[in-house]
Amino acid sequence: MRVMTLTLATAVLVLSSGLAQASEARETREQKKIDRLTERASRSLEAADRERSRAATLRHLSRAIQHLERARRIDETAGRSDLVRALNAKTRIHLDRRALPRAERYNRRALEVDRQDASALNLQRGIAFARGVDLDDQFRGSTAAQRLAERRAAEGPTYRPRGILRRR
Repeated sequence: MRVMTLTLATAVLVLSSGLAQASEARETREQKKIDRLTERASRSLEAADRERSRAATLRHLSRAIQHLERARRIDETAGRSDLVRALNAKTRIHLDRRALPRAERYNRRALEVDRQDASALNLQRGIAFARGVDLDDQFRGSTAAQRLAERRAAEGPTYRPRGILRRR
């Protein structure tokens, strides 16, 4: 009976140490995955800073956001500040483009990650201001837009002939 108790106790110890090692191995794999994802995200953020065109910047920011959100699914605290920074950058671009629904969506996501982020809160105020202001009258390009509207009104409706196109 005593021998059986000792072998049972030994088996329990071996099993518990094996579970502990498996748990540690899983944690190290997850940490390596988080590190890899945050490294990819930081490379995408650096590439976004180097880009000149907004479309390429948006593409790099989208990649960074994807990597950081995957890392956050594994660990809630991973890449928090970088994710907020990328979301704020996308918000700023969409606000400049006057795409207010998209700007609001990215701003809302940034505030879900960090409620106290000053940049996200300022962007939220900027979006609210842009919603309340007539964009054609207050922002850049308004004079050209106003002249174009006046010309179109002076010309009257334009009609295009429809029919079979002739080849030359």
